[in-house]
Amino acid sequence: MIPTHNTARSPVVHMNNVISNFVLMDMIDVRMQDFVGGIRSFVKGDAHYQEALKHGAFGADMMTQEIRDQVLKPILEELERNNTFQQGGRLGMLGQVSKFTELLWSKLKALDQKMVDLYRVEDELFRMASYIRRRELGDDPKQAAQVAREQFIDYDIRAPWINTARNTVLPFISYTYRAAPLVARAVATRPWKLGKYFLLAYALNALAYSLTGGDEDRERKSLRDREQGKTWLGTPQMLRMPVNDRHGNPIFLDVRRWVPAGDIFDMGDGDVLPAWLNLGGPLMIGAELFLNRSAFTGQEIRNNRSQDWWQRRGNDIDHLYKSWMPSAAWVPGSWYWERIATAMRGGTDRQGRPYDIGTAAASSVGIKLKPHDVEDARAMQGAEFQRVERALRERAQQLGCETGGAMRQEIARVVPFYDGFQHLSQTGDAFQYGGPHLCADWNFPTPDGKAYFRAVPLPAETVVSRHRREAAQTSSAERGVRSAEQESQSLLTSAATFVVSTRRGKQFNTLIYAEIDPLNGAARDAVLMNPDDAAGLHLVNRDRIALTNDLGRFEGRVFLAPIARGNLQIHWPEGNAIIRRDVVDAAGGVPDYNARVRVETIP
Repeated sequence: MIPTHNTARSPVVHMNNVISNFVLMDMIDVRMQDFVGGIRSFVKGDAHYQEALKHGAFGADMMTQEIRDQVLKPILEELERNNTFQQGGRLGMLGQVSKFTELLWSKLKALDQKMVDLYRVEDELFRMASYIRRRELGDDPKQAAQVAREQFIDYDIRAPWINTARNTVLPFISYTYRAAPLVARAVATRPWKLGKYFLLAYALNALAYSLTGGDEDRERKSLRDREQGKTWLGTPQMLRMPVNDRHGNPIFLDVRRWVPAGDIFDMGDGDVLPAWLNLGGPLMIGAELFLNRSAFTGQEIRNNRSQDWWQRRGNDIDHLYKSWMPSAAWVPGSWYWERIATAMRGGTDRQGRPYDIGTAAASSVGIKLKPHDVEDARAMQGAEFQRVERALRERAQQLGCETGGAMRQEIARVVPFYDGFQHLSQTGDAFQYGGPHLCADWNFPTPDGKAYFRAVPLPAETVVSRHRREAAQTSSAERGVRSAEQESQSLLTSAATFVVSTRRGKQFNTLIYAEIDPLNGAARDAVLMNPDDAAGLHLVNRDRIALTNDLGRFEGRVFLAPIARGNLQIHWPEGNAIIRRDVVDAAGGVPDYNARVRVETIP
C-alpha cells in the first residue's frame, strides 16, 4: 500500500507523529517521568509491561523481540548514560523529545525492513506511559489498558469502507477517522488544556516579535493563504521564531502537523476539500498520468508540445518514482534530497541569495522552518492580484460590461422598467423609475384610471407599541411617581436616560453621499440634543459623549438642535449598535428605530 510505504520511511511523518503523541499524552495528564518509565517497562518487559500486554493496552499487534532488543534497548541505555531525561523545564522537554526522535531514527535506519513497524513502536511507548500513569491514579488494569489503547491513534481499523478508501483514493482518511474522536473528547472533558496551548503559543509568538521588532500584521498578511490561519487549538499555524535569518527575513515554524488531527479543517491554496479528503493512492497517480497534471504542484508532468517520445516517458517514470518513493533526505531524487543538494551546491532564490543548508536539513526531519521574505511575498501577491484583475477584465469584455456605464446600459436593456437608468453618469445624477412623479396627471394604473382607497384595520397592539409600553412601564416602576420638576432635575446627572431615534443625512440607504448633512450641518457622529438638556448635563456643542444601553455603545459629539427635551437623534446606520434588531412592525415588517439610552460624558 503506497501510504504505508511512504509514511513508514518518512522522517517528517514520524516527527509529526511523535510530537502529536506528546500532545495527546499531555491531554490526559501523563507526565514526562511517566514516559521515561514507560520506555523502561517496555524495553525490560517488566511486571507493568506484562500486565499492560495481558489486558490489551497495545491493541492487536505488538513489536517483535528484535525491534525491542536492537532498537529500543540501545536508545534507553544511551539516554540514561547521557542523563538526557534529567533536564528540566519546557526547553529541557523539547530537547528530550528531539533527542529521543533522533536516536530512534538513527537505530531504525539500520533496520529498513522494520521501518513499517515504527508507527507501532512510537505509539506503544506512549501507551505504556499512559498505562503506568492511569495505574498510579487508581485505575484497575482493565480501565488503564482501555485508556492507553484509546488515547493514541489505532490503525487497526475494522470499518470496511474506511479501509477501502485508505487503500484506494483517500490514503490520509484513517488518521482523521481515529484522531477526530480523540480531539472531540479532549475539548469536551479538558477544555483548559486548549487554553494552555493557546496561551503558550501566544506567549512564544509575542516573545519572538518583542525580540526581533517585526511587524506581525505585515508579516502574516504576506504569508500564503493556507499559512495565515490557525489550528483548531486557536494557535497560529506558523509560529514566529525569535530570530531572523542571515538576510534579516523572519523565520516561521510550521506546527500544523504537530497538532493532533491538525488537518481536519486544513484547506490548501485553491482547495475545496480539507487535506484528509484530498485524493491519493495508485488510482490518483494513474489519473495524474492520464490527465498530464500533478495534483501536488499543479504543473504538467510532460510537455507534449516540445518533448519527444523518450523524454515524455522519462518524465512519466520520474513522476512514478517520486510518487512511490518516500520523501526522505537519503532517498535519491526525493524532494528533500533535491532541496538539500541545491543548498549544498550554492543554489540561490529569486533574489540571488543562497539557500540555507541548516533550514533544509531541519525540514527534512520534520522541523519545518521557513525563512520568509516579506517584500518578495508582497510582490508576488501583487502580481497575482494583477493576474486576477486581467482575467476579470477579459471576462468583463466578453460580457460587454467592462465599465459602469456599459453595465447601466445593459440593465436598462434587460429591464425596460429601468429605462433612463443608463443616463446616470455624473455625481448627483438621479433617476426615478416610472418618471419624476408616479401617477402623473392623475393617471393611476387601474382599469378605469382612478385611485381607490381602502381602510386597513390596525391590530390592537403591534410588536413595536408593546415594546414601547413595556419599556415605559419598567421606567415608571423604577422611578415611581415623580413631578415634572423632579423629572427635569434627574437630567442633572452624568448618566441621564433619553429616548434616541435614528435619522438620515445626505445618503441613500447605506450609501453615504456626504459626511456633513447639508440641511443642518450635522456630521455623521453628531448626537442631536436639546440645548436645555445639554445645559442640564453641563455639556456644550461638540462635547464627546457616549450613548449606552444593554445592546451596545455609540460614541459621538453633542450637536445642539431644536429637538424635544428628553429626545436624541443619531445617524443611521452608525447608530445600529444601540438599536434592538428583533422589534419589527407585525404588518409591514418595519424595524423599530428607537431606543432608550444613557448619556455618559467622555473625558
